[in-house]
Amino acid sequence: MSKDDATCGDEGRSPMHFMTFFNRTDAEQNDYWQISQILLITDLVLQFVSYFVYMVALYLVMKTMWHQTNMRNVWAVCVLQYMVSIIDRIAQIALVLFRSQESGGRLTALFLCTSYIRASCTFMVFFALPAIVMERCFATYFLEDYEKKQRPYLGYIIIGLMVVNAMMCSYTFHTATTTYGHVGAVFVVNTIAIAINKFNVDTNKRYYSETMSNKTTRTYSLGERYQIAENIKFCESSSCPKTHPEFVSVMSTLGNEAHVHQREHAAFYFDMLRRDWA
Repeated sequence: MSKDDATCGDEGRSPMHFMTFFNRTDAEQNDYWQISQILLITDLVLQFVSYFVYMVALYLVMKTMWHQTNMRNVWAVCVLQYMVSIIDRIAQIALVLFRSQESGGRLTALFLCTSYIRASCTFMVFFALPAIVMERCFATYFLEDYEKKQRPYLGYIIIGLMVVNAMMCSYTFHTATTTYGHVGAVFVVNTIAIAINKFNVDTNKRYYSETMSNKTTRTYSLGERYQIAENIKFCESSSCPKTHPEFVSVMSTLGNEAHVHQREHAAFYFDMLRRDWA
């Protein structure tokens, strides 16, 4: 997993996994609590700074992608999960500093809640690529009118699947004796998403070739051509982190404007306009 995890359990019981667990008792007994306090406070300050950075990122996503409802909502959720994760981490640090992480030698219910929430956010990151690919598949399927009629319910379905899946994975993560199944599931699902994304790119490039050919019997409107270029742009932007799905949300936060295919994407628009006005 990308987050630190720890196992803890009573004798004779299967160990449980927790997100970013810190054993204060061990730190005090082995004389490294003071340095740990410094590190925790530093972490706390950085978390506060990061939160405001993601607030700006969320604002930019909502303002600059107003014409792409479903993709905007999916990316906004990716940014929101970071903000929730930051708040959750701040709560975990506070529990450690105020000695509220454990009570009577057992972890408190509050800490368990923070661990479940943090794990859910982590799994949302891991499954962000399939969500983005699914949205682009809908954009390709409804090519004729997706620009004008974006069907917001599709975005809500994708987000709902992300949240439910993340919660289920978080629960099994805390109750399973091993996390090999979770790693395998992330690998398999993202591999399938990569394959579907490649197929979607090829499909839209074939459509694009048809728009530039005089032999095609299919007539594409300007709106359809725009949507084809958008699909190629978004699908290719997901190909960079395809072997590292955990970076997809970072890419989503930064936006496609930083992608190396941006200049090629601009050429698509000019080619379409040139052909349309020729």
